[in-house]
Amino acid sequence: MWAVETLTESSVPFDGFPLWTFTQASISPMVTAAMPGDVHGSHNSKFGQYHFPPTQQVNSAGVLMVTAPSGFTFVSGDFACPMLIEESDPIQEALALGLAETQVFTSADVSCADSLADYILLLQLAGRPLQAGHDYNLVVAVVNPVNATQDGEGTPQWKLQTFDDAVNDALKTWEYDETETFTAAGETELEGLKLRVLLNEEVNRHDTIIITAPPGYDLTDPENRAGEHYCNNLHWGPAEASTFTSDLEATCVGNQLTITANGLSSIPRETLLEVLVNTVNPTITPSWTANHWHIEHQSAVGALISSGFFRGWRIIPQLQSVQVNLVGDTMAGAKGIIDISFVAVAAAESVSIEAPSPAGFDFSQCQLSRRGQTLLEALDATIRLRVALAAQEATLIRLDNIKLAPTGGQTQFNIITYDSSNTIADQKLGFMGGFRLPGSIEVSEPRLETEYQKLPASYPIKSSWIPQLGASAVASFKLIFSNAFEHQMMYIIGQPYMPGLPDLGPPDQPGCAGSRHHCRRWFAAGSGGGPDPCRPHLQPLCWGCGSARSPPVAEIEISISAALGAVPVTALIIVAPPGFIFSGSCLVSGSMVTSCEPGPVMAERPTARLLTAADGVSGTVAGLKVKVSTPASTPASRAWFLEGVDVDTGEQIGWGEDGSGFDVVQMRDTSIVYPGIPSIEAQFAVRFRASETIDRGGRIEISKPEGFEMSCDRSKLWVLSLPGVVQCLVTKTSLVMTLNGTLIPGEYAFVLTTQTPAATPAENLFSVLLRDTEGTVQDAAMSVSGQQMQTSVAFFGAAFSWTSSEAGQASTITIRFSVQQPVARDVLGSLLITFPQNFEHAIEKESSVVSTNSELPLFEADVDESWVDISMVDRLSIKLDSGKEVPVGDYSFEFPVTVPEYMPAYNVWLLTLCGLGTCQQHFSAQALATFPMAGFELDQAAPGAEASGQPSLAALQSPTLAPAVLLAW
Repeated sequence: MWAVETLTESSVPFDGFPLWTFTQASISPMVTAAMPGDVHGSHNSKFGQYHFPPTQQVNSAGVLMVTAPSGFTFVSGDFACPMLIEESDPIQEALALGLAETQVFTSADVSCADSLADYILLLQLAGRPLQAGHDYNLVVAVVNPVNATQDGEGTPQWKLQTFDDAVNDALKTWEYDETETFTAAGETELEGLKLRVLLNEEVNRHDTIIITAPPGYDLTDPENRAGEHYCNNLHWGPAEASTFTSDLEATCVGNQLTITANGLSSIPRETLLEVLVNTVNPTITPSWTANHWHIEHQSAVGALISSGFFRGWRIIPQLQSVQVNLVGDTMAGAKGIIDISFVAVAAAESVSIEAPSPAGFDFSQCQLSRRGQTLLEALDATIRLRVALAAQEATLIRLDNIKLAPTGGQTQFNIITYDSSNTIADQKLGFMGGFRLPGSIEVSEPRLETEYQKLPASYPIKSSWIPQLGASAVASFKLIFSNAFEHQMMYIIGQPYMPGLPDLGPPDQPGCAGSRHHCRRWFAAGSGGGPDPCRPHLQPLCWGCGSARSPPVAEIEISISAALGAVPVTALIIVAPPGFIFSGSCLVSGSMVTSCEPGPVMAERPTARLLTAADGVSGTVAGLKVKVSTPASTPASRAWFLEGVDVDTGEQIGWGEDGSGFDVVQMRDTSIVYPGIPSIEAQFAVRFRASETIDRGGRIEISKPEGFEMSCDRSKLWVLSLPGVVQCLVTKTSLVMTLNGTLIPGEYAFVLTTQTPAATPAENLFSVLLRDTEGTVQDAAMSVSGQQMQTSVAFFGAAFSWTSSEAGQASTITIRFSVQQPVARDVLGSLLITFPQNFEHAIEKESSVVSTNSELPLFEADVDESWVDISMVDRLSIKLDSGKEVPVGDYSFEFPVTVPEYMPAYNVWLLTLCGLGTCQQHFSAQALATFPMAGFELDQAAPGAEASGQPSLAALQSPTLAPAVLLAW
């Protein structure tokens, strides 16, 4: 009885629904023995008797369906239909007499219908019903399973069903196609599962074809949102119905696929329809009675037109939690240990392991170290062993002494377990979640290079020495890979450097400790080591060098201080910049050094080798001085290097660099002035500032370019501020004057006479050197640039005169010059007259400056501008009309000046020829040529140019150059 109740009221109980089932049904086998071998169609068929009383009547068109348990099959063979039905009617009268009335169904009453499976028997009634409450016996011919039922498996279950409807047509073709992508592996995607059906009847508009997969399959699209029923990548195959598929609509709900015909035209009968859909195999095979794929063709009103089914495939469960690991650090081609672990889904007794990739694994020498695991066979890359595998329990297998594949790469393993009947229980095929076999990397030609060693041409010294600790370096290797290496990451692992000797710490300066070091081996990841690429690393030697004086081409003393660290050195090598010279015994002082001798040239640099006492020197070095000769100028590379070595072994202990070094200091305020006009005799003015004392007998040396002819004639040499000259000697390349007094530090100048060359010399450089009485250079100015010869102006000589030389008094100065060839227009723009220091002009108005030759094309001034600029008291700028040529002739200017209280050291007047425009200095860019003129002394008489000792223009045109003159003034 049923009742409906709420919180406040309830219904009257009412009758429930009838549930129909057989009662008092039983089955009795005639023989229960297992049937070995093939018994289909043979006399080995056995009979089973099914006793059942229907609860309801099955009409004369009904159907009986008997489903046998797994392993049993119905047979035909000698029997057209392997069954017999008899009715045992319980009539009271017969029972009273102890008799039973029976009646056998004839072939006209019942027949076998077509069945698509040998374990299902369909019986079609024809004209005779099964009466409710009557007893019936069904005898069927059946073949027992090959294997006997094991203890604990239970009794096989049989199933009997009755249907009141007639059997519909069975589809002639309903199957699946094992395509290339088909797999029976559990939990594995079936990509494009192809289902094929041959339609018995035509499919009309709104007809449906319903496909139902076994439980555990899901045909829906995993990306469906709520309310969506799309199938998982469903598409139609290229079968006969392909012309109609555009009119078909497919929907999926769970394991059911419904195809609805929406076209106006019917799909003809005998049409082959192919549908492809993605799904995933369940973990294990569905139960025997549920592992069927069903299909029904229903009309638009739901009437069943035809149906079919096929038994699903056996699912091969996939091993769970599979891990494959390589034990330890090893690489391709070596012997190794492999651990394989997994959880079995089904119990098994043996396992097969195959390593197809990378090719070349060899299990033939495999050894098993775990208890309960024995080797069955091992051949090449496949091994099989006996091991008891319990369902849902983890198992670890260790394979030792495996020859790994000769090339590296991601490994692939196939693992299959087998039960006692050698049937596959579980598997894991194509497993690539294990280890990646490190390829074999052959390492050769290892090098550890600093930035200097990569650029030896730029760093010839540092590139030849061992890298220092703390410095950047590049480790390079030649690598040969066992397999292709492209678009991947490679790791180079280098372990820390360890000191070979105890580090006693820096002596005084942080970071300056010197110590021998060695390094551990470096290796590329997966290489397993290789040749040691490292040379010893050295801590830097901290050192510096300097000198109190460093004139060019002079022998000087340099002081050296260094922090050598804790490791004693027995020799120090000094590497100087190019151009320096070590000669003879170069040691000046140093208690820890016993000798200094020149060493071999190193990368065009001079070296000096300093030996120490036998036990060497370490820690701080101070008070060390050595001699060296300087080059003509500061080298482009000023760096000095100090190397510490062990004399006995030749091993380098450390090295350091003094990158700044020191400058080669040129003699200050050195200048050489002469007119850059070819093939004329002119005065040659030299100015310098000495920094050292040169005693009487010392020398001033002027080195000159080729083509200059200088004179030592007394009348053509003005000592000016020199302490006197006792001798003058001219050679092809130089002029040397011996001093008649002591030259103390200060400014000096002198003027001599020279014949200029016909063209600018190729090496147009002068040098001024001060030598002591021993001939040693004490100060110098090297490579002073000469003047460029001008061919556009043909001025000849220049001279000047004065009217008074009394200090503080006015004097009229006359500047004279001669033009031998006309000067073209647009060449000269102005003349500049520069006074010696302390002289000032006494010009109050421009008219005080007089030009004595009207042929000189002076600038035609207007009211506001004059041809002479007197704005600066120590010079005059005379403007010319550049649009006119300067004719041949003698020219002069007269102007008043005030004589100073004392004469300057550089007592030289300058006449400068300027190009277009004006120039304010004799060295301006517009200056074409400058004539120096030696000045007069205080109180020097001036009866005239000839009487004053100053050469006249005529005298300048008649050179008398003497190669050597003894002088005394």
